[in-house]
Amino acid sequence: MDSGWFGISDPTGWALLAVGNLSALAAVLTLCAFLTWHRGTEQHRRRMVNRHRWQRLVLEYLSAPTEDLRMPAANQLREAVRASERHDFAGFVLGYLRNLRGTEADSLRELLRSLGLLDLARRELKARNPWRRASAAQLLDAMRAPESVPDLVRAVQDRSVLVSFLSASALVRIGGEEACAAVAEALTRRSDWNPSQIKEILLGGGPHLTDRLVSLLDRCDPNEEKTKLLVELLGILRYGPAAETLLVLLRRGCPEELRVSILRALGRLGYAPAGEVVRAAAVDPSWVVRSQAVLALGRIGDASCVPVLEAALADDQYWVRFNAALALRSLGEAGRLVLARVSGEAHAAAIVAREVLLEDAA
Repeated sequence: MDSGWFGISDPTGWALLAVGNLSALAAVLTLCAFLTWHRGTEQHRRRMVNRHRWQRLVLEYLSAPTEDLRMPAANQLREAVRASERHDFAGFVLGYLRNLRGTEADSLRELLRSLGLLDLARRELKARNPWRRASAAQLLDAMRAPESVPDLVRAVQDRSVLVSFLSASALVRIGGEEACAAVAEALTRRSDWNPSQIKEILLGGGPHLTDRLVSLLDRCDPNEEKTKLLVELLGILRYGPAAETLLVLLRRGCPEELRVSILRALGRLGYAPAGEVVRAAAVDPSWVVRSQAVLALGRIGDASCVPVLEAALADDQYWVRFNAALALRSLGEAGRLVLARVSGEAHAAAIVAREVLLEDAA
């Protein structure tokens, strides 16, 4: 008689064996889950204990009035932060560096250098894990260390969008010719940074970066959204030296959206030599261009534009008429006289003239 596998031929025996095995497997899995939970809980508890101790020591360090009095807290921190905990300490102290200014921030940066966190961040910028590279770029940004510029210049070319953006942000805050040159070059080459990221980089870059961007406008593709954004931001920053470059770009001919952005920037800059070209744009086939051109004429403040703006009051598009009325109002007495005269007439121009005059009276 066949006794079957393991000496079991009865189906009931097989069922009991299977139940026993499943029970053992469930017990093992439960034990593994418990050990994982316990380990995670213990790590969290230890992290909270560490952070509480670090917070007390950092505050003692920052509140000490002199360098000599800071030494005890600094020495205790060096002992308290083990090598395996430096990543966690870097994330903890990053919040302080983002909010501190002046001598307190400088002192804390020096402390981090003495703990080896600057060297650690520079090494981590080459890690295989992109999140570790991103964290390293954030720490280098907060530490404002000029010696990290070469590492960050390489990281701007990182395949990770986040790492490259954080590295560029760090470079513009550290400043200097090499840093700004690398960021300006990246702005023309990278197409994966979104408008918000580009805006943050530009606003944080200051004059060194803005100078380079003006010269790089010639190399930008007029059809790219990035070019339009650069033009808009140069206007928002009221960067006067960009005016002539913008005017050359407008004369050369470019897509409608870019023409609108250039006209808006020239208006914000109040660049008087642009008056002739902007007056020509006031009769552009595109009503969007005409609308922005008449508004720019008002911001430039050239009273000789009054006849052009008066003619624009008869445009068949409401926003051209309305912006022309706003521009006339901004030109002072000469423009207001035109609005007063037109407001008494019986056509579409009279409506916008009365709207603008009423706003003025209110």
